[in-house]
Amino acid sequence: MAFFLHRAFGLLLGGTLATLTVSCASSKRPMPSSDEAVSSTSSTRPSSEAKPAGSAETAPSCGHEVQVHGRGINDSARDCLWDAYQAGREADLAMTMHTVEGDPITYTLHVRSKTAIDFVEDNKDSFGSPGIRRSTCSGLERGAEMNGHRGFRLQGCQGTVKTFELR
Repeated sequence: MAFFLHRAFGLLLGGTLATLTVSCASSKRPMPSSDEAVSSTSSTRPSSEAKPAGSAETAPSCGHEVQVHGRGINDSARDCLWDAYQAGREADLAMTMHTVEGDPITYTLHVRSKTAIDFVEDNKDSFGSPGIRRSTCSGLERGAEMNGHRGFRLQGCQGTVKTFELR
């Protein structure tokens, strides 16, 4: 019975957070175009489909951060992406975060310039909204320090999200 209640609570919480995220992003959002379509994935590794549109295969990679319940934050990879953004240089960073149940959600940031940041969410959350979502954003900020680490805030996005914060 406890397992059932845990799963039911997870579904309720996941649905509530997804609803809050979507409703806070824009209350009058148009229907997604074919470029924004959500597709499902089955691998636990970052999908090659998750690469931002127009992403150069030769763009410098800042690495791949893998977080499990807040552990595994790679500050040097985050600093690498921030330094590239500040200098207006291309760079990629993949950040995989795991849900309470262990399902991966990979966020890929591809800095093309100071005003063009591609953002891809490759969500494999079996209790949430799995699929690939894409946006291009016009601004990137460093997030407030939290537990000694700083994330990112994407702004002015066109596509699936309008703003997004990665902690």
